[in-house]
Amino acid sequence: MGKIKQKKMEVVSKIRDGEVVLYKRVGSSKIQGRFRDKDNKWVLFSTKTTKINEATEIAGAKYDEYQFEREFKKKYNIPDKPIKTFTEVADELIKEMKSTIRLKYRDRILKGVKLRSIRVSLNDYISMLDNWYKPYFKDTPITEITRIETKSYYNHLKTKMGKIPSKSTVSHHNACLNKLMKFAANKGYISWSDIPRLDNEGYQSSARPHFDKTEWKRLVAMLPKWCNQTEIEVTQGLKGGKTATFNKPLDEHAIQIRKMLREFVLICANSGLRPFIETNGLKWKHLTMIENKKDKSIFIRFMVKGKDKSGYAIGTMGIETYLKRIRDNDKELKGKPLKELFKIDRYVFQLPDGTLPGKYGLIKPFKKFLIHCSLLNDIDGNVRTLYSLRHTYAIFRLYQGVDVYLLSRNMRTSVEMIQKFYGKIDVVIKAGELADKSFSDEVVEKLKKGVDSHLENLVK
Repeated sequence: MGKIKQKKMEVVSKIRDGEVVLYKRVGSSKIQGRFRDKDNKWVLFSTKTTKINEATEIAGAKYDEYQFEREFKKKYNIPDKPIKTFTEVADELIKEMKSTIRLKYRDRILKGVKLRSIRVSLNDYISMLDNWYKPYFKDTPITEITRIETKSYYNHLKTKMGKIPSKSTVSHHNACLNKLMKFAANKGYISWSDIPRLDNEGYQSSARPHFDKTEWKRLVAMLPKWCNQTEIEVTQGLKGGKTATFNKPLDEHAIQIRKMLREFVLICANSGLRPFIETNGLKWKHLTMIENKKDKSIFIRFMVKGKDKSGYAIGTMGIETYLKRIRDNDKELKGKPLKELFKIDRYVFQLPDGTLPGKYGLIKPFKKFLIHCSLLNDIDGNVRTLYSLRHTYAIFRLYQGVDVYLLSRNMRTSVEMIQKFYGKIDVVIKAGELADKSFSDEVVEKLKKGVDSHLENLVK
């Protein structure tokens, strides 16, 4: 890690015989303070005020407190607490998070669900600390992780990624670092005032790409055959530049993953559930069957725990078909009536062998399937993911005229979020009103189908 370039500053005052320096950073009106410790290293702090009289009093008290503590330790021969390095603190936090994961999911372990299938946010933090933060900060003292250091890390992130990261990516990195710094403060390695304020200079990404009506029909048509395959075609290179193609049988676990993927895709696209965030903990007992007394139609209500709190989602009519296929693919559940099935304390997306496919168990097969269907990228080159199913659900419901307030409740998000990501749909839905009356119905239909394309390319 290279040297950090200090921002230019303006010294406004010096107190305690010049030992304490009060200054302002360029672009900030708040007065900062600093003084040297016994090892001749700078102790930096913010007075959190713009008034010089208040700043002088706060800085003086901070310096006096430091000197008193130093003399007290010297008088009673109390050794200084060793300063932990970033890596040491990170390793402590990782150990604690792994312990938390085991305790949190002990019920799954007792029921035979393998730990390898469990993917939660703590696993993502562990991976981020190991692969990003530790290699960068290394043996930097935890007390020296300042705002300047975090800005340097952001520049490192841009360099390593080869592009400006999105706000979502930066937020995830910030959340991880903030968790570590709070952990260090709780342990007494740093003071709470030492936790740096983290900025987010990432770009505002747009919603993940969805599937339009034609693409969705294609996906649904090709999904059963691909997911029911028991062998795959493999091409192997031979000597002399030749190749040989042969069929390779899939193992039983891979076959079950594919079968579950089919139902996972259809359920998420017909309910708006957040893949993994809301599906990982979904159990049969969280489902309720609601019967419409007028026409005897059946609706399925999902009780899910999302980002912040629990909520409900109503699936589209016919979603019980996919749930029945999951049931009938499991010997222990096969044939059970839905009302009885919806009382069972067992994960909906649990495979017959007792494992959960997990986040990464479904991502790769879904990507392979989209490549097989030539649907991986949208018209602008954006890569589709399992989360695209939620966006597809939202757009289809808006096309069908579902009220935005009702939709926001069923998707467990805000009206503002719906309008932010899907506001462009309003223009397309009302294309007939906006277009000149001389435009044919065919042109209006093109507008509706080409919601992701530029309008000027469609009106011909």
